[in-house]
Amino acid sequence: MWHGEKVLVIAVYYDGALTDGETALQPLREIGKPIADAIGPHPYAGWQQGFDGLLTPGSRNYWKSHNFAEFTDGMINTFVTYGESLPTPESESAIA
Repeated sequence: MWHGEKVLVIAVYYDGALTDGETALQPLREIGKPIADAIGPHPYAGWQQGFDGLLTPGSRNYWKSHNFAEFTDGMINTFVTYGESLPTPESESAIA
C-alpha cells in the first residue's frame, strides 16, 4: 500500500524511565495519521539494529551523522527541500 510512496518515518529513542518516555513522546503520536506506531520499550542493541533489514547487500549504503543540539525551522525547511529531490526511490534522509 505504501510502496513507492514518500513517507515520513519518525524513529525515536528515549533513555530514561518508561513513564517519562511515554510523556515526552506523546506529542509524536498526535502528528497526522500514522501508518504504524512501534514506540515501546526496546533494548539499546535492538534499537541500533532496527533498520538493518532495509540495507540490502550491494545497495551502496552511505551513512553520515551528527547530533543536533537544537532543531530549527530553517533546518526543517532544508530537509524538506532536499527530501523532495532525492535521487532514487531507494534514497532516504535520516535526521538524528
